[in-house]
Amino acid sequence: MASPVPSGVVEKCLSCTSCSKLLQEPKLLPDCLHRICKHCLENLICAIQTKSFLCLTCGTEYVVPENGVDGFKTDFLIKEMIESLQNEALPERNNQKNPSGMSSSAPDASTSKLSKDHLPSEGNTNLGSNTDQYLDETTELQEECALFIEPIKTGNWVICGITSNSHGQIVLTGRVHAKRSFIMVMDVQGSISQRLELEGDPRSSWSNMRVCEFFSESLVATACLSGQVGIYNISDSAYNSRNMRDVLDAWPGNRYICSIAVDKVKSKILVGTKYRGGSGTHILVFDGELQFLHTLVLPEIVQYTGGMVVHNDNLLVCDKKTRRGFIFTMDQSREKIVSVNEFTKPHRLCSYAIASVCIYTGNPYLLWAGVVKGQHDRRIVRYSSDGSELQEEQAVDKNAFIMCSSKSDGIERIHIAAEHSGKVCTLAAPPDDHDYLEPIAPGYEKTDPADRYTNTAPKYVNLSGPYVRK
Repeated sequence: MASPVPSGVVEKCLSCTSCSKLLQEPKLLPDCLHRICKHCLENLICAIQTKSFLCLTCGTEYVVPENGVDGFKTDFLIKEMIESLQNEALPERNNQKNPSGMSSSAPDASTSKLSKDHLPSEGNTNLGSNTDQYLDETTELQEECALFIEPIKTGNWVICGITSNSHGQIVLTGRVHAKRSFIMVMDVQGSISQRLELEGDPRSSWSNMRVCEFFSESLVATACLSGQVGIYNISDSAYNSRNMRDVLDAWPGNRYICSIAVDKVKSKILVGTKYRGGSGTHILVFDGELQFLHTLVLPEIVQYTGGMVVHNDNLLVCDKKTRRGFIFTMDQSREKIVSVNEFTKPHRLCSYAIASVCIYTGNPYLLWAGVVKGQHDRRIVRYSSDGSELQEEQAVDKNAFIMCSSKSDGIERIHIAAEHSGKVCTLAAPPDDHDYLEPIAPGYEKTDPADRYTNTAPKYVNLSGPYVRK
C-alpha cells in the first residue's frame, strides 16, 4: 500500500512560484514546467516592460507571446486538483475556529529559496524572507504639487530617468521617438529652462531610452541604453559623451545599459549593463571625466539592474526581472561586493515588481508596481537601513514609473514621474508648523520658489501655456 503524501509536499507542488499561495488559474511554463498564477504572470509581464522574462524558480527565459498571458496553457489538471482539495477542506476548516470566531491558521510564509552558489564568496549574507509585516500608514507623505509636462503628455515621449539637485532643479530624461532621446531641465513649478534632443540608434526605439542622475549641482550623468554615457552641464547646456565601443575593447551587439548611479563620495559614475539573453550583471565605473576605471561584478542573483542608488558603502539595486531589491555592501575601494541583503517584500505585494529606489530622510524607499483586479497599482515602501524592516507604505499614482529624492529650502522631497502621461508628482512630509501655509486661491500665480503647496490645494500645470488650476 502506498504511503500518504505529506501535506507540506502537496502544498508546495500546488503553490505559485510567485505569490507562494495556492495556484489560481495556473499557467504552465512550457520548458521548465513550473506553474504560476495567471494574475501573477500578468503582473510580471506588465511590470518588467520587456519582451522576455525569467522563471522565478529556475531562471529559464521566456519570450512573451503576441497574445500575452493567454499564450501560455492553463494547467487544468492542477486547477481541478486544487478545487477538489479546497472543497474537501472546507468543512474541516469551518471546525477549526477559535472561540472568537477567527481562524487559527497562521499566515502563509514564502517558500522561495536562493542557492548559495549565487552569493558572494566572502562577507555576510542576509536575504529577505518575504514574510508578512504590518506597515504603518499613518504618516503618509503629502502631495505638494502635480505637474503635467505637455511635450511628454502629447508628443508620445517616454520618461526613463528623473533626478534633482539642492537648487530645486529637476532633470528628466527619456525617449522622444524611435530615433532620438531627450534631456529636459525644469524647476519645481514645472517651468522648462532647457530641452535637448539627441540623435540615437535608428535601429531600435528601445535602445534610445535615456537614464540620469546628478553628478554634482550642475553636472548630470546620463546614459543611453544603446551604449552611450555622457555628462550634461545645466550651467551652459554643454553635453559631452563617450560610446562604449570606444571605451571598452569589446561591446557586443547584445550588451546594453540598464541604469546609472552616482557615488558622490568617491566622485564616480556607475553604469549598469546587461547581456541580452545572458546571465550576470556588470557595473562599469567611470570618473567625472568619463574615463573608465574598473568593473564591479554583481552576483548572479541579479538579472537586470532596473535602478540603482549609492548610499554610504552600499549599492541599492532594483532587479526588474526577478522583482527583487538588494543592498550590496562594497569594500572601501568600491571594487568588490562583500555582502548582500535583500529587501523584505510585503507578502501581499509578492507578485509586484520593483520599479525604482531612492533615499529619503536617510531611509531606502522602494517603488513597487503591480496589477490588482486589472488595474495598475503603485506603492512606495519605506525600509530600515538594512532593508529587513518595512516601516511605512503609501499608494501613489497608478502610472508611477520612476522616482528620486532631493533636499532644497531645508525640505526633503520625493519626485515621482509617470512613464507616458508626463505627470510628475512631488511628495513631502507634512510640515510641523501649518501657520505659514496658505491655500492657493483660484488664479494664484506662484512666484516664490520657497512657497509650498498644500495637499488640500494641489496645483496642476499645463506647460504649453500659463499656470492653470485643474
